[in-house]
Amino acid sequence: MQSVGAMSTRVEERFARSHIDVWVGMALLGTVAALFGGGYLGGLFPEYQATIFGTAFSAGIVAVIAAAATSGRRYMKRKIVPHVVQALRPLHPSETEIAEVLASFKMQGLKIGRKLKSSDLIRATIGAA
Repeated sequence: MQSVGAMSTRVEERFARSHIDVWVGMALLGTVAALFGGGYLGGLFPEYQATIFGTAFSAGIVAVIAAAATSGRRYMKRKIVPHVVQALRPLHPSETEIAEVLASFKMQGLKIGRKLKSSDLIRATIGAA
């Protein structure tokens, strides 16, 4: 079982670098596919070529940004929450205690305090009980 401190170190390391997870990768591939598809459709409808290409490019960029913006939350829920819940389970913490500890981490400048949501921990702790 890993401690909350060890999880904090993992979070700091993870958010110190940029990462491309599966969803961001799929959004990037989708953008490339949309651009190729837009190029093909632009050839079929030359009068709308700029609009088709612009729409495909814009949709792809929005998808990549959305996937990248939510990748940290996915990482926290998938990799960090289960370990923290395992460490907390024997303590039976209250919602207030969980919120206070995360606020303390946040005040110390630790990313785990900003990135980890108490609602996720509470839900997972209650579900694990």
